[in-house]
Amino acid sequence: MDSRADTCCLGKNFRHDGETGDVCNVRGFHGSFDTLTDVPIVRGVTGWTDQTTGQSYLLYVNQGLWFGDKLDHSLWNPNQIRHFGIPVSDDPYDNSRRFGIDHEKVFIPFQTRGATVFVDTFRPTEADLTDTRFIKIELTDGETEWDPQKVLMANNRPYSSQNRSVSAIEVEAYDEETYTSEFDAHLSGISGNYVPPVMAERIIKTASTSLVPPDRRPTDSEIKQVSQAAVTPRTITVSEILSTHRHNSTKPERVSKLFGISLERARWTLHTTTQNGITRTSRGPLTRRFPHSNVRFRSQEPKLSGKFYMDWVQSNTKSIHNHTGAFFIGNGRYVDCYPQQRHTSSDATDALASFVMDVGTPERLKVDSAAEFTGHNSDFVSYARKHGIDVSYAEPHRHEIGPIDVQIREAKKRWQEGKCTKDIPKRLWNYGIKHATQIMQVTPMEGRRTGFEEVTGKTPDISELLDFEFYDLVWYWNGVHPSLGDDAKDLGRWLGISKKVGTGMTYFILTRNGKVISESTVQHVTQEDMRNDDTRAKVDQFNAEVKERLNDENFEIPVPEGSNNLDDTAQEIRLLAEIANQQQTTTTGNGDPDAVQKAYTSNIEDNITDGEDEFAQLDSLIGATVKLDRPDGTVYGKVKKRVTDDKGKGVGNANKNPLLDTREYEVELTDGTYEKYQANVIAENIYAQTDDEGRESLLLAEICGHRKDAFKWWVPHTLRTRNRIIQKARVIKKAAKYWRTTNKFGIELPHSVKEALELDKKNGNTFWRDALMKEMKNVRVAFYAHEGHTADQVRRGEAKTLIGFNEIKCHIIFDVKMDFTRKARFVAGGHLTDAPACMTYSSVVSRDSVRLAFMIAALNDLKVSATDVGNAYLNAECREKVWFQAGLECGAEDEGKVMVITRALYGLKSSGAAWRAMFSDFIIKTLGFASTIVDQDVYRRKSFYQDTNGTSIPYYELLLVYVDDVLLISKNPDEVMDQIGKTFRLKEGYGKPTTYLGAETYQHVAEDGSTRWVLGSGKYVKNIVEQVKEMLEQDGRSFKVPNSEKKQDNVGPLHPDYKPELDTSDLLDADLHARYQQIIGMLRWAVELGRIDIQIDVAIMSQYLAAPRIGHLEAVYGIVRYLAIRPDRRLMMSPTKVEYPEAVENSFNSNANWKEFYGEVIEEDPAGMPTPLGQSVRVGTFLDADHAGNVVTRRSHTGIFIFVNNSLIVQYSKKQNTVESATFGAEMVAMRVARDLTVALRIKLKMFGVPIDGPADFF
Repeated sequence: MDSRADTCCLGKNFRHDGETGDVCNVRGFHGSFDTLTDVPIVRGVTGWTDQTTGQSYLLYVNQGLWFGDKLDHSLWNPNQIRHFGIPVSDDPYDNSRRFGIDHEKVFIPFQTRGATVFVDTFRPTEADLTDTRFIKIELTDGETEWDPQKVLMANNRPYSSQNRSVSAIEVEAYDEETYTSEFDAHLSGISGNYVPPVMAERIIKTASTSLVPPDRRPTDSEIKQVSQAAVTPRTITVSEILSTHRHNSTKPERVSKLFGISLERARWTLHTTTQNGITRTSRGPLTRRFPHSNVRFRSQEPKLSGKFYMDWVQSNTKSIHNHTGAFFIGNGRYVDCYPQQRHTSSDATDALASFVMDVGTPERLKVDSAAEFTGHNSDFVSYARKHGIDVSYAEPHRHEIGPIDVQIREAKKRWQEGKCTKDIPKRLWNYGIKHATQIMQVTPMEGRRTGFEEVTGKTPDISELLDFEFYDLVWYWNGVHPSLGDDAKDLGRWLGISKKVGTGMTYFILTRNGKVISESTVQHVTQEDMRNDDTRAKVDQFNAEVKERLNDENFEIPVPEGSNNLDDTAQEIRLLAEIANQQQTTTTGNGDPDAVQKAYTSNIEDNITDGEDEFAQLDSLIGATVKLDRPDGTVYGKVKKRVTDDKGKGVGNANKNPLLDTREYEVELTDGTYEKYQANVIAENIYAQTDDEGRESLLLAEICGHRKDAFKWWVPHTLRTRNRIIQKARVIKKAAKYWRTTNKFGIELPHSVKEALELDKKNGNTFWRDALMKEMKNVRVAFYAHEGHTADQVRRGEAKTLIGFNEIKCHIIFDVKMDFTRKARFVAGGHLTDAPACMTYSSVVSRDSVRLAFMIAALNDLKVSATDVGNAYLNAECREKVWFQAGLECGAEDEGKVMVITRALYGLKSSGAAWRAMFSDFIIKTLGFASTIVDQDVYRRKSFYQDTNGTSIPYYELLLVYVDDVLLISKNPDEVMDQIGKTFRLKEGYGKPTTYLGAETYQHVAEDGSTRWVLGSGKYVKNIVEQVKEMLEQDGRSFKVPNSEKKQDNVGPLHPDYKPELDTSDLLDADLHARYQQIIGMLRWAVELGRIDIQIDVAIMSQYLAAPRIGHLEAVYGIVRYLAIRPDRRLMMSPTKVEYPEAVENSFNSNANWKEFYGEVIEEDPAGMPTPLGQSVRVGTFLDADHAGNVVTRRSHTGIFIFVNNSLIVQYSKKQNTVESATFGAEMVAMRVARDLTVALRIKLKMFGVPIDGPADFF
């Protein structure tokens, strides 16, 4: 809205809807601006959607100046709209009228940004203009000429507020969850300006009012009888709460997450609060939120009954506004904090004054004896005296503090958890603590009322807290210009509510320059935003700039040891309340420390009832000796009896946690005096205990002396076990496996470039140098040398173009392939970066899909071709901003230079995901394949081939990807492979695979002339045997293998009588432990390659990876010995269908009425399933379970094989999670798993386009 524009100016959100034939000259608001000539005067239309009802409208403006796309927004002159009889209220400070355009068909609310008032509309399409669902509204008249120089506006107000009277009130049926009484429902029929401030949170539903023409103003008597007047009513509706994905809903799950409370408490939070401050005022995702005001006159400042407490908490870090700590004020039910730069009397006064203005004036206030509170004529004392606050002080050197201590601990805990979880800079603690206390104020406590309501008597509205979590990444729009385009927004961090700025809901936003501003137009940065590369780059740059500007190294504050500070994570709750007698006289709801603790902790079951207190635990502290440290020295005392009140009831409440025990006891000191102490103080200072017979013994001496035999043998045994476990953990974690490996396949492995070159010199060859040069030649495209700055200058931030980049370390990893060729890989230290999970996840093709592909190839007589993309990751762009300092591997000319990484280098967390996304996009968009979805790394494409008769036969080509290994199943694979080779470098071309994922592959010709693929693991198994031989030779042992199977004493991998769970041999040391894990890992991969004959044995021995014994390692050696005798067993992917014996085929009773048991059920097909093509298959599942196979835990082991035709596709062997009492139960558990696996396999077959014959067979 712009009254300076004397005529409405129509921009790009309007559509041209007709010429008037007139033009005019337009001047700017300043004489120095150029004049625009011949600007056409037109009829324009824009679209607007009422977010309350979802109804869309076409708003027509006649006699408007047409600018079209030259103006990114439109300017509406409110007086032009008023001139034609439509009320417009563009004054946000006028509470007597609603803020917007009050048209007779609909109310159009205004929004504000800074001092700008606007309406968010959109440009309608041609179809919208004829769409009957749109309601057309004329905002200006097209018949009467609008001349801004001659128009008279003073008397042209037909709908002014003084001419509106109420003829009847029609109250809608109200929602009991919204109103608390029938009186509230009647108030809802009155305009919002008539509702008292105390009822400002209520939602006004609807009211029918009549509009009285200006020529008939009612008299007082007429007003009384206005219900009989012949007038036409219309309904005024106030917008309800709405939200979109840019703003969050008010579901309990969301509140639970935002407030850090349980789901049940979140439900009660919504039940005991209102959420009325959200008003949808735009068509787009932006939401304008208006807070419910708690404004009151100074004379109406309430007096707060009961006792309040005030305490200062020091910070270890100076805040962004130079605060050194905060004053906390509360009563155990309600708490607030006020960060201050110092803890002087003046600062304490400012904090108390702010509390009085925000909440009210406490009748009584208890503080400690710190200097800022005690000065006779200090600002604090004077202010308290002036406002009638009764201030009391805790006794010096006495551990007395009020229930606020629990709330301070909770606030600190919330801040510390948020700080660690989101890596929030410490200098923002003032905003974090403030936000934590605001959440605590509106979280319902015991009695299901919030602290805010108990103190103020008002139901709190939590709208401002529901949209964002502290330190959320957000977009905000700065400035007063109404344009809401992407160019006007910027990134920020949400720091809480800015209550005293603006009329809308305004938030504190941390900007990229480290400053905090107040803004009301704020949105979440969504996951969709983060999928945009430009947005991710902006976020990375923003985080780097904020981290640099809020570095807290130079802002640390020395804090005296033992003082109460914000960053003391080890602080425990102690000394929670004042003397219990005073608590008894306090107003209900104030000052009960146990109630505070119960409200703020989940250990509710730890609280003990009065009956338990009086009997079970009454004497537990009687007779105890305490040691108390005082300024004048150490004194001793003995607990004599429980303190009781006038009615004889014990003071305080018991708790199983001694530090939460508030019972009070009388203690006799050695000087003969008596003092009262709470149980938590006694428990903290207890020194010795007296038994029932009066014998006193020092507890510390008894424990440390180990005088009792039972305790004496237990301690050394426990300590030895503990030390052994710790030592193993330390040794295993000390170094990665690579750095502890010195040889592979008998070849010495280097661990640095220098060591590699020395090995070449020693061996008289250049194998390692050649591998290194080959790798660096390929990888050099992944980074470039940054000129003009040294590494130290970049670290100091002097290279402006590299601000926001992280430094990482890069190194060479050396390896030996199975064919003994040397391999060097240049990798980045990705562990030094903090990439989000969405940037790092990368899937690979499954084992089942690979086997299916080979079986389908044989089934439909398709060719198989494989290739390996060279330096695959380097084809994708780097998703992270990183650099490294070049080493010797980069050559002498570049050593020491700053290298900026531009490609997805091996080692970066995001590289795998970047390459997969890039290659998947190529497969789908360039090659024309589609993902099978069930396996995201298997792609399907419909194709055709000509049979012998020349008929075109459709079939599906399959393309499988395992990182950089590509497998293609097709009638003509060369065409696709050539297309891949044009875009990517293929290591050794492409062709029929001989190995794939470590398995040997070749075609076998059957007797009938058909071919089928065979998967073998002989080469890999032989390598396992050789490695184990080397391990044993290092131990001085030999690895003997019989010449034939007949000479061995075992028929299986493990001896049939061996029970590893009964093995009691010694635990392995760290080196042998690592060896055990290494061998098990190799055996597991052998199983993956098809050695199913050792699967169950390997699965059983894998259960002892955490703490293997000598006997377990020997058993694993036996499995390797078994493989050495049988190294060449293979899996054949046979396409022939299974032919079961007739007895088996007829064993299933197909004539039974199974519908009686299962009803009309059909197999559900997956969404997007293609039409099946090619030869059909039959699925058969074999399963079994060894009941109570583990004789110690009695848990069974499940084994499952699933065949497609005669090809084994799925193999499963795993210990069951439950203990079954009978074989039937164990087999039913196995049946359930087998059913799930079979269903998944059938879905995969359908998505691969393979026809399936009938149901699966289970055996």
